[in-house]
Amino acid sequence: MMKKISFIHDDGTFISGEITERKDYYLRVRITTPYCHMENSGAVGGWARKGFPRNFLTETGEKLAVSLLKEVYEKLKKLDLNIDKAAKMYLELLEEQQAIKTLADAEVKKRLYEKSEDGFFRDFFIYTISI
Repeated sequence: MMKKISFIHDDGTFISGEITERKDYYLRVRITTPYCHMENSGAVGGWARKGFPRNFLTETGEKLAVSLLKEVYEKLKKLDLNIDKAAKMYLELLEEQQAIKTLADAEVKKRLYEKSEDGFFRDFFIYTISI
């Protein structure tokens, strides 16, 4: 059964979501209000577990769930507030990639194509951790 979580964000928005997966050192949450369908996860792996005081089945997991849900909300809010800019930037990316396809050198073409795509996602979407 998924555990429901909710809180009021610093900007006054009511946020709710659910813990969709929870193990000793892995936690996944999904936002349900005011946005939906986006998930985020946190994990402690390998050597880090040795010094980790608790697992995610404790209060530590509850705190992490709120933090992960907060990150999802902030990313979706950023996208929501800047959707027109994102759409314009995406169209520019597609134009740039069409121009790259006309280049003769396959290796240069591949590198430029990857850099253009990386730049788009880095500049607009990524600001803390990737989802």
